[in-house]
Amino acid sequence: MFVDNNDKPIKFDPVRHERRIRPSLKKARIRLQDTNNDLGIPYSNGRGINLSLNVAATIGDLLFKLDPNKPVVSCVPDVYFTRLDRLSDTSGRGFLLMSTDGTSLFTLCDIDVKLQFKVLSKLSSVKVRHAKMQKPRIESLVLFLCFLLTDIFSTAKTQDVSIYDTIYEELYPIPCVRLLNAAGMIGCQTRRKKTGILYWIDTQESFSEFISSNPSGTYAVIMPYPLVTNDNLNELESSGKLGGVIAIVSGNVADVNLSPDKLSLDSVCPNCEFGLYRNDPQRYQWNPIGNGLIYNSYDFPIFALDPHDLATNNTFNEIMASAQNNSLAGYVNFPLKAVEFSSFMYAAIDASTCLRREWCLPVGGLSVYATPSFNMSHEDGKPIVVVSTSLDSRGLFQDIVLGVDNGVSGTVALLAVADALSNSPVPLTEFPKHIMFTAFTAESWGFAGSQRFVHDISTPFDCQNSSKAAKVCPYTNAGCTAPCVRDLDFTRINFGNVDSIFEISQVATLDQSYYAHVDNASDSVTLAIVERLSAISAAAKGTSFIKPAYADGPNKGLPPSSSMAFLEKNRKIPAIVLGDYKDNLNSFYNSEYDVKYTADSIASICALANVTAQAVWLQAQNKLANESTAPVTANCMLVTKLMECLTTNYSCPLTNQFFNASDLGRVSHYSSVFQYGTPNLLPLFAYNFLANATAATRRGACDTITDCGDAELCIQHQCVKTFTRYHDAYGMGLEMDGHGKFFVADPDKPTWVESVYVYDLFEGL
Repeated sequence: MFVDNNDKPIKFDPVRHERRIRPSLKKARIRLQDTNNDLGIPYSNGRGINLSLNVAATIGDLLFKLDPNKPVVSCVPDVYFTRLDRLSDTSGRGFLLMSTDGTSLFTLCDIDVKLQFKVLSKLSSVKVRHAKMQKPRIESLVLFLCFLLTDIFSTAKTQDVSIYDTIYEELYPIPCVRLLNAAGMIGCQTRRKKTGILYWIDTQESFSEFISSNPSGTYAVIMPYPLVTNDNLNELESSGKLGGVIAIVSGNVADVNLSPDKLSLDSVCPNCEFGLYRNDPQRYQWNPIGNGLIYNSYDFPIFALDPHDLATNNTFNEIMASAQNNSLAGYVNFPLKAVEFSSFMYAAIDASTCLRREWCLPVGGLSVYATPSFNMSHEDGKPIVVVSTSLDSRGLFQDIVLGVDNGVSGTVALLAVADALSNSPVPLTEFPKHIMFTAFTAESWGFAGSQRFVHDISTPFDCQNSSKAAKVCPYTNAGCTAPCVRDLDFTRINFGNVDSIFEISQVATLDQSYYAHVDNASDSVTLAIVERLSAISAAAKGTSFIKPAYADGPNKGLPPSSSMAFLEKNRKIPAIVLGDYKDNLNSFYNSEYDVKYTADSIASICALANVTAQAVWLQAQNKLANESTAPVTANCMLVTKLMECLTTNYSCPLTNQFFNASDLGRVSHYSSVFQYGTPNLLPLFAYNFLANATAATRRGACDTITDCGDAELCIQHQCVKTFTRYHDAYGMGLEMDGHGKFFVADPDKPTWVESVYVYDLFEGL
């Protein structure tokens, strides 16, 4: 088991792709779970202290470290080796590959070091990715390597001193990573470790002084995030003095303003090349302040400091104190503080190349859809009212992206609508129309979630099951093995029956002022829905707070939205996108500064959810044209809890009503990468919440899903039946071949992938 320095167990789920747990594991120790073992390893010393092994810094083997009376220095391992391919192919279970520092350097001692890295990484990553997950069990595979134990390491062991810890101090910043598509690369990477003397720049003037001066050496330049512009980064690279960049996103820095009035790192027309108006030369630019930084490529490491928990606060304090030390020394008087950057990423050239080499994974994850209509069928003829939102956001430093306005607020509003409708006095299953909730993943990456969902429900599904495909499709009892999908329930949704779309976009405004955006301002059906939304809001507040965005000028069409995917297939579907903006997206669209909300924001989100729930309730019964009130109400206390859970405290009590989520505070709202059967934390929460809100039946008590029957889930300790499902989300330009490998099928469609990488930290020297 994993423990910290105080022998306190470290709880984590090694199956999830969550970078934020890594800091807690960097200095983790491993010890036996109980006193009995077959290897003769002592459980505690004579003073009653439990013996444990420092995983991150150890060199040698367990018996040598834990019991100096029985050292093992030969090449005969004291634990057995298991081939990774045999483990994954025959057992059908996932596993945790745990390795000590230096594994890849000594795995194959007779070949080049770089090739050793390549062999180990490729073997482990491919096998982990394609392991068959039958049950949520994890096999631990520990690789112990035989080293030549020199006198220096023996001395370090005797004195209980780590040479590594004496020289280095591991720090935990946030990396800018390498991403690719069919056209090329964006983001950051370095092909080798780089070291730089910490150098603090606080203004544009001091930046210019650094560039024009001639200090000797290589520098790790620290500067406020607003100074991290493309021009400045290019100048730093051209100076010949750059080891890497450290951007200060937040923190207490004297006389430095880290709260800009506006900053968007996206383009002026986000995702326009993949949207509904991509062929329109006069398409509207929704993000005029966008600087496009996230689409640039840099061949040097860039990290961010954003202190928000113990590990990141310690890193921030250490870096800033070291930079101050160097400044006081005039950057010439030794000793000077420096850092070594480690952010090697394998991918290069473009998405097609790195997928062929298996050095990257598709950007994406799992979307969620749910309906109270448990018995929905493709042939039932009932219209479908869609309530939609986007789950995630993006920035330059994906691990700290929060997206309070662009992502969280819409998600919270949609969940509040689902909760309100679950309390309808008339069962939703008796309505003449279905209601379907959709929460799409990876919308910032070419509308990956919505486009794939719409494609799959609007195109006849051709399943080609085969024994060969079954070997690479990781799902147990897969709905189809070629293409590999977990179930075929999406085929029960008839795209031709989509009646209307209510999409909730950015809605964290402070003043309860919202706008309804439409594609066609001449369509009478669409305009009638907008008018009724305004009327319902007026009935609730005394004055309308939802206004048509096209009221006092030409219609700009839809902003970047999931509704575009539906209209690509059928331009006649009435689609309304609700947002807190009229002409431009918010001032921090797709940036790390979209993090703030207040009690007024919560009140506004609740008010919008209330109006939307009532409008959907009426629309699903063909009553929207004549009535302005409905007997459903959004729960503002729930909205408050949801905002807390999805921003600052994922381990909140509400989350733990659905599943165990301990020691998780703020989590990233980056979609992450697509891995079969592995939901990220955001879709995991949305899935459980919507499954509960749309449950068709409830019975009995349960602790796990094994306590329930077929087609049932264990939600809030009850066995429920629900039509709530995950749906794959990755770019429409990507497909998987018969060997389980992704490839670029259409370079003109979204093809975003993320590089596989070795390290995402730097170390203080």
